[in-house]
Amino acid sequence: MKLMQDAVYNHVGLYHFTVQDPPMKDWLHQWPAFTQTTYKDQTIFDPHAAPSDTKRMSDGWFTQQMPDLNQSNPYVANFLIQHAIWCVEEFGVDGWRIDTYIYNDLPFMNRCNKDPA
Repeated sequence: MKLMQDAVYNHVGLYHFTVQDPPMKDWLHQWPAFTQTTYKDQTIFDPHAAPSDTKRMSDGWFTQQMPDLNQSNPYVANFLIQHAIWCVEEFGVDGWRIDTYIYNDLPFMNRCNKDPA
């Protein structure tokens, strides 16, 4: 039997400890007012998409209760990667399913997917 981890890397719950007491100001994607994602992932792949549409798609929050993690912050990226390594070592995770993949910072996801060899 294999153990698969179902991971959500782009957001956490409103009461997560890093939301209640953020380690730094840019731990989450911040907006002047609540800004929800557009759910229009076409903007990620469209070279002619307006940058504002791409940013809202990838950095907007799912809901007001699901703050969006700023994975372009190297400390957030390291936190998530170190947590994944801990899960592998502590629980013997064999593989990963990344939920809401397209909403993640794609350079961060490429780093996660990189073969360490």
